[in-house]
Amino acid sequence: MRRIAALACLAAAQPLAPAFPPEWSAGSRPCRRARGLWHASIIWQHGMRHVEAALDAFRGAGVHVLRVEPFAMRNVTEFARRVYRKLPNTNPGKFVECMRVKAAHLEALDYRKAYVLTAYAPAGSTSMHAVKHALRSRYDPPVSKDLARCGANFIVHVTDDAEDADDVLNMTGQPPRASYALPAGAPWFAAGRAAVVNVGSLRVPCPAHA
Repeated sequence: MRRIAALACLAAAQPLAPAFPPEWSAGSRPCRRARGLWHASIIWQHGMRHVEAALDAFRGAGVHVLRVEPFAMRNVTEFARRVYRKLPNTNPGKFVECMRVKAAHLEALDYRKAYVLTAYAPAGSTSMHAVKHALRSRYDPPVSKDLARCGANFIVHVTDDAEDADDVLNMTGQPPRASYALPAGAPWFAAGRAAVVNVGSLRVPCPAHA
């Protein structure tokens, strides 16, 4: 947690300048169309102490975590409702009831802060959903059977598609996907790099694609 706080302070105080390869010049940075999936991930209140483990797990799977920040939920129930607004094709009524149970559980925690991650999973990386399930299996706190049945104790949520990611980023006050450029072989996308990167330092003279 101290590492996250230190990175956040550093990013706020001074942009992290990317170290471009020496053969790159300001006007000739190679760009290519990115092939992969955009995600936003929420580390819920009861999972915040495991955020560094989540970062390590995502990066270890080849996922590029571009930004991680805490955010506050003014209304936890309403926020959860918006996050889980899409109904599944199978048994939507049960889903609605479970999301009501989950929202009530999150509200009862009486803590309104969580983490949001902006992530890009390039083609060939391990699915963020596979990592999500592994994190849940290891870190979800024990709860009653009824709460567990509805996933109320899940510490992490991962969006399914770019549209969902855009919604979560907007709800949590994060820069949109268009703020990030994805040049080929950029060193700041290597696993183990800083979790918080100044958005301005990611701009290159070519568009971001997803």
